[in-house]
Amino acid sequence: MKSLFYGPMLAVFAFMFLFSSAVSAEPALLIGIDGCVLLDGNGNAVVGTGVTIDSRSANDALTHICSTDVAPPASGHAAIFNVDSWAPYRVLCGIDDGEGGDLAQTEDWHEVVSASGKAKLVCQFHTAAN
Repeated sequence: MKSLFYGPMLAVFAFMFLFSSAVSAEPALLIGIDGCVLLDGNGNAVVGTGVTIDSRSANDALTHICSTDVAPPASGHAAIFNVDSWAPYRVLCGIDDGEGGDLAQTEDWHEVVSASGKAKLVCQFHTAAN
């Protein structure tokens, strides 16, 4: 049941966040429990329904990863995106736990899209102690 709900919700988040990110500090990329909003190889926002992985490191940094297939870069070479790719805009990565709580946001993210369209978005969250 959650899959039927969260797929359309990710599409709504994609529209909301990309539309508002140029004007505010809302996240443009999102990792949720059933997929993510990430960039294709040409920098366009897409909804991915691939694998999401969460892990915590020894220093208490929380890493969220979403991997999926997207349109490959038109250049024929891998594309790399991060927070600096969109200057002067502040594009953030957000995590949605699906419970309706506050959306965690970070500037510590990067995405790589291979020449064949394999995308991997990585968002890292650090505790106040780090």
